[in-house]
Amino acid sequence: MLLLAVFVSVRSGPPSTGMVTGYISPCVGRRVPLFTSTGARVFSDSGTVEALRGRQYLKPVDRWTSRFVFPAAVAARERVAQNQKFRLSSLSPGQYVILAHYARGNGITWQDVSVIGGRSADVDLPDMCK
Repeated sequence: MLLLAVFVSVRSGPPSTGMVTGYISPCVGRRVPLFTSTGARVFSDSGTVEALRGRQYLKPVDRWTSRFVFPAAVAARERVAQNQKFRLSSLSPGQYVILAHYARGNGITWQDVSVIGGRSADVDLPDMCK
């Protein structure tokens, strides 16, 4: 009697994911350092950071004006305090827009990033309030 064994390779766990970390630059509109009430320098602002799967693009509104359009699918979201690093983990490999809404006011900042499985990308979101 001949016994034939078949082995099937089963991958355990989710597919390899990546991570994006970084800080939100303060929305100051000028190059003057900000300080907290305790005198510590503010190098990062507070707000909500999102990883939007896809890319942003400019959409014409009329002959002279365009506006940015961002992807709708939110892959991850995190709230951060001043001087706190954001960490968006478990992101599938691909293109993302890392978008931050400042806690004060209605300002936003963003950066395009490529996520690679098994790796971490460090992204500091720029001050676009200038």
